[in-house]
Parts: sequence; C-alpha cells; structure tokens
Amino acid sequence: MSHSWLRTMLLIMLFGVPLFAQDSKPELSKTPLSADQIAVYRTFLASYDNGSDGILNLGDRTTQLDFTSPRNDVSGSKCLEGVTLEHPQDAITVIHRFEPNSFDGNRVRLVDAEKQHRLIREHDPSFAMGQGRSAEDAVGAAFASGLLQFSEVIFDAKHEYAVMSFSFVCGGLCGHGGVVVFQKVDGVWKQLNRPCSQWIS
Repeated sequence: MSHSWLRTMLLIMLFGVPLFAQDSKPELSKTPLSADQIAVYRTFLASYDNGSDGILNLGDRTTQLDFTSPRNDVSGSKCLEGVTLEHPQDAITVIHRFEPNSFDGNRVRLVDAEKQHRLIREHDPSFAMGQGRSAEDAVGAAFASGLLQFSEVIFDAKHEYAVMSFSFVCGGLCGHGGVVVFQKVDGVWKQLNRPCSQWIS
C-alpha cells in the first residue's frame, strides 16, 4: 500500500469530498431547483440593495458554494454556529439553471454570466474615467452592466436553516458579496444577521 494512497484516504476521511471536488467542473443538474431554494433566493432579493434602482443582471446559473474560498471562509466566525449542513459537497459538485419565471416581479433579468463579464470589462469605471467620462456616469454605467450571481443553497437536515453566497461584480475594483444564512420561521424564510464572511472591492 503506497504512502500517497494512504495520505489521500486520510484526507478524505478528515475533510470529505469538497476538498477534491474543486478541481472538477460542476455538473449542471437535470433536476430543477426546489421550491425552498427559490424561496431563499427570493428572500435575499427582497432586501438586497446594490446602490442602484435599475434592473439586476442575474447569472442564469448558480455557482459553487465553496467554503475553502477566502471570500466564503466561515471557519473562524460564528456564521454557522448551531447549523449542521446536509450534503455540503452537493453545493460544490452540482449547479442549477434558473427557470425564466424564477424571479418574476423581482426586478431581475437572467443573463449569461460569461457574456455579461465581457460587458463589465467594457464598462469598468476605471477604464471609462480614463476615457474622460465623469465618475458619476462611469459608475452608473458599471452598475447597469454589473452581474449578480447566487451560489447553490444548502440546508441543514431539518431544512430549518439555509446558506448561500452571492457576488455582485461591476468592474475590477467594483463589487461586493458574502455568505448569507436564513432560517425558516412559521413556513417563511428569513435572512439572519449573522457574522458571516463579507467582501468588497
């Protein structure tokens, strides 16, 4: 029995599948998002404010929820205190596509993330201001082309708690995001004010 095989098995036992799953591309699920997952996203959108009153460009697919990413690191906080997540590896190995009517009435337009990133580069505020546009116009154009993306939502075993991450990017130094925790109270998902990982650029 080789040492590398033993080491691999020990790492799997200690850290589980997510440690290795990041090297492979996530699979696009053939099953739709659950009603609870959509409800969590809608709850987030109901209170989300990126500083603009315009339509939000939302990526038409979820992203991975990777707690090993520095932007999603919750290991040193009380973000997930009392929450034992069910099947956390699923949030890394599988992504979903949003249905066209997933967010009706929520000022959201579903967009292809790769195409939107190209528009973001074209409207990057630092580039636009370098071309002579005013800061106000440059930032306004950047926000209008900005991209909001949601990670997969994962739950605890009782589906009482839910966790997701989000990011809004509008240029190289224009964006924010973080990890968000929700709790289901009397059948309704509520966003909690937990000390979770947040970032801004």
